[in-house]
Amino acid sequence: MAYSSIRRRVADTLVQLHEQQAGTEAAAAGIQLTRDDMAAMVGTAPESLSRTLNEFKHDGLIALTPNTIRVLEPEKLRQAHW
Repeated sequence: MAYSSIRRRVADTLVQLHEQQAGTEAAAAGIQLTRDDMAAMVGTAPESLSRTLNEFKHDGLIALTPNTIRVLEPEKLRQAHW
């Protein structure tokens, strides 16, 4: 994963976090991590993470609020070839 593109690494992390929450009460609330914590998980700068998340939001793959990320299209994130 260290050699994957930033989009691929963010997508994989989002899908993994989404699947960990599946079937729990937390799934409805979305992923609640700070941008800094998620950037550390992905292995990138918070600015690069924010830019990628905004691209995913624009593409309709996720929904962003100030405190949460909701994965709307996990299969599209999983199958995209970046």
